[in-house]
Amino acid sequence: MNVPYKCRILLLVAAAALTACGGGGGGGGGGNLAALGAAAGAGTGAAGSSGSADGASNQAPATGGSGTTTAPPVAGDVVDTGGSVSVPGYQAMATQLNKAAGIEYRYGKGTAAAGTSTTYAGPAANKYPASSRFTNMVWQVGSYDGSSEGDYSTTMGQVSWLPDNPTQYLGVSTFELLAQRSNTFSESPQLSWVLAPGLDDPATKASYRSLIPAGVQTNPVAMGRCYGRLTWCAQTIMAFQNGLLATTGSNTADNRTTAQLGAGKVPTAVAVTNGGEFALVTVWDTVNLKGQVALVALAGGCKHCPPGGSYWGEWTSIVPGLPNLGNIAFMKVIGYVDLPDMIAPTEISVTTGMDNEQLQRVYPPGRCADPFTSHEQLPLTVEANRQTFMAGACNYNTNAHGGVAVVLSKSEGKVAFVNLKPLFDYYQSMYFGTSANFQKTLTVGQEPAQWPLTFEQAPAQKPTVIKTIVLADKKRPTAVKAALYSTQRAWVATEDGTLQIYSLGNYASNGSAVPGDIALTGSVPIGKNPTALAYVKHDPAERTVTLNNNVIVVSRGDKKIQWVHFNADRNSGSIRREFQDSRLKDPVWAEDADNHGTESFVLTVADYEGRQVLNYRYGPITFLTNTGTNNACASPCGMAQSFEFGGAYALPGKAYQITGANVP
Repeated sequence: MNVPYKCRILLLVAAAALTACGGGGGGGGGGNLAALGAAAGAGTGAAGSSGSADGASNQAPATGGSGTTTAPPVAGDVVDTGGSVSVPGYQAMATQLNKAAGIEYRYGKGTAAAGTSTTYAGPAANKYPASSRFTNMVWQVGSYDGSSEGDYSTTMGQVSWLPDNPTQYLGVSTFELLAQRSNTFSESPQLSWVLAPGLDDPATKASYRSLIPAGVQTNPVAMGRCYGRLTWCAQTIMAFQNGLLATTGSNTADNRTTAQLGAGKVPTAVAVTNGGEFALVTVWDTVNLKGQVALVALAGGCKHCPPGGSYWGEWTSIVPGLPNLGNIAFMKVIGYVDLPDMIAPTEISVTTGMDNEQLQRVYPPGRCADPFTSHEQLPLTVEANRQTFMAGACNYNTNAHGGVAVVLSKSEGKVAFVNLKPLFDYYQSMYFGTSANFQKTLTVGQEPAQWPLTFEQAPAQKPTVIKTIVLADKKRPTAVKAALYSTQRAWVATEDGTLQIYSLGNYASNGSAVPGDIALTGSVPIGKNPTALAYVKHDPAERTVTLNNNVIVVSRGDKKIQWVHFNADRNSGSIRREFQDSRLKDPVWAEDADNHGTESFVLTVADYEGRQVLNYRYGPITFLTNTGTNNACASPCGMAQSFEFGGAYALPGKAYQITGANVP
């Protein structure tokens, strides 16, 4: 909206780092370095697996006696030619993950091959008149009506980029990705008039620069946000090289909230549960030499509201681990899940099976039908309200009761699946169990014994590793998305140009499941070296919520963007549409834009070597709530070609990740 706002040591390391080496599970120290590559040929059919429901590993015993390796290292990677992790290489790469070498490690090399001669046309960009509030902004579609701003709405997003001059820029910028205002539609990525001009948001820079040690590069390693709330995932969570986690959003979701990972824990990717309840951050533990997933409890809130006030229907108190509207006011690292068969996780996605309607439609005591109310009207300190969220009551299904995270290790060729049901069961028992349990949730703070309790204080909540699959044929997984709801599937892109489809059984919901339910069920050929998958928020071919039927693939190897549509069985699919454009030099990431007040289809692309952010429209625009008298799009505004170039913004550096959402 709106203006008003994760022991076969191959190369010797220091003795202190080896004291915890041992066989079996992924408990302490260097245990995760045991025979990491030995299982590569263990699978049958499409994939082999190791691990069990409780996370114990079933690895072959270590061999090699001397503890050194005869296989040569692989330049620019953290494994040797036998597929086993090189400890010095691992520790060295952990210092580079937000620099050029680290970005190349995660995304591969850009291709020198020629792109395409296709150049999509774009509409003329018109500047708003000096008399408007939008001076210096541009629009492309519609007909400017200065008499009314209409149902003003914008979608904003954060772009992480590698600055040429890292002392000058933070390396994360907030862009307006699209806007509807004054009977016009803007489809260019541009710096918004509602934020301070320039590629650095001064408030973000002032809030976080001092928390990153001098000499440490400041652009984020990774970013993530929730997607199950559709337009109510207002903030991005950024993970920095030194383990700092921090939020940034828009003019109306402006909380500045931080948390800090433990010493030696380097983040590589961020995912957020559907309702914004938890952030999951993949971690390289460079001290204990293992891969982990950090669990971070989140709570929404309004730091600027008067006592008892709330943020746009948000809970009136800080309730970490319950659904929120994305303006994060509290973050706490509650613990780490060891990945016993994985030392170098590189990507993560998560689902709780909850859709927007479930998360949004809460009812007051005594009523289980519309009209629904908001969390703001249901303070949990009122017992009658709290009881509506208990098992069997009207609001029970408005909170998540299960979930699964899917974790990749590109170098190790593995996919791990993590069960979140223990976590959500525990939070249900605390908030909506006995009164005594609920009372423990009222003292919120960062101390281990304050709510939310850490894993050490309450171990029953700790998620478990269901299984780890070793990909066949030495495939290297590069990108992942878990279907958010309805569809129990996860999609894993591999470097050779395959989109693998995995069944998640009932782990992504509150149903019963066993590890065997997680299996490869199909695949779709896609472009080479896919570096990112993006949720399809809208699709002109469906006109329904499309998040579980489609996924967007960014193929760096082919300089191509593809929309994969899945068949009714969700085990197969095909390319629905794709494009290349001569302007796209090196696409590595994309984000589909949210809508509000229009039906529109706009994709934002991060072009790394092209040093730019670009927008492309792939469907007609229909003004639904704009009321201008000269509405040029009373019927859909189409395009001359199947894609339309919406505009580009040149950067003094290289863009590599984007997240975005409608501005509340």
